[in-house]
Amino acid sequence: MTSPGSRRRWWPPLSSVGDLSRLRKGRARATRRRRLRLIAIVAAVVLVLGATGWLVWLSPVLALKQVSVTGASLLTTDEVARQAAAPIGRPLVRVAEQPIADRVAQLPQVESVHVQRRWPNGLAIEVTERRPAYAIAREGRWLLVDGSGTGFVSLAERPEKLIEVRTPISNPADLALLARVTGSLPEDIQDQLVHVEAPRPDAIKLVLREEREIFFGSGADAELKTQVAGALLRATKAKWIDVSAPGHPATR
Repeated sequence: MTSPGSRRRWWPPLSSVGDLSRLRKGRARATRRRRLRLIAIVAAVVLVLGATGWLVWLSPVLALKQVSVTGASLLTTDEVARQAAAPIGRPLVRVAEQPIADRVAQLPQVESVHVQRRWPNGLAIEVTERRPAYAIAREGRWLLVDGSGTGFVSLAERPEKLIEVRTPISNPADLALLARVTGSLPEDIQDQLVHVEAPRPDAIKLVLREEREIFFGSGADAELKTQVAGALLRATKAKWIDVSAPGHPATR
């Protein structure tokens, strides 16, 4: 017997002690398995990331192998590709687009350029070339000038149907006004046009066939002057048409 209030210490049966030991060992093994599984998962993720990084950043599998050029006509595709100097063989992800675009933009014939990676192994270069508004004879060659007044390429021969302008002017702003004049001419006037003369920015003259001439004065109000000149060409036989003040034209 035990006195009231005393505590009896309980001992589990031997079989229960063995079960408890096995339970503890089982839990320990399960914990180890979870740890090993976690380690394996982490290792697999690291391996995949490492392989992906190697594939993308270092491997020749995704390296630049081909450069395509579109939009070139004044230039050849080979000229653009040489200027681009794209790093063939470098992993595509490490090919910087902007420096390539900057190099191509240095070509005087190029107005704008867009460069884009084309996975898995390509690079696309799209150029927009300057459009010539007219040609000026300079030092035995033909300088092509665009709408902004920029002379961008010198050729041995003037392209067919490109307007000839005879002028000593070299200021881009004045050359741009000349481009406004040549760009305003409709087909019926262009068909009669021999050349344009501009000894000064305010003395632009169209020389036509059959010894007819149109005096524009400056390049201001080019579209209105062209409309008035066209109407007078059709309505009169005048050899000289002055539209420098289009509201008050004169003929003789």
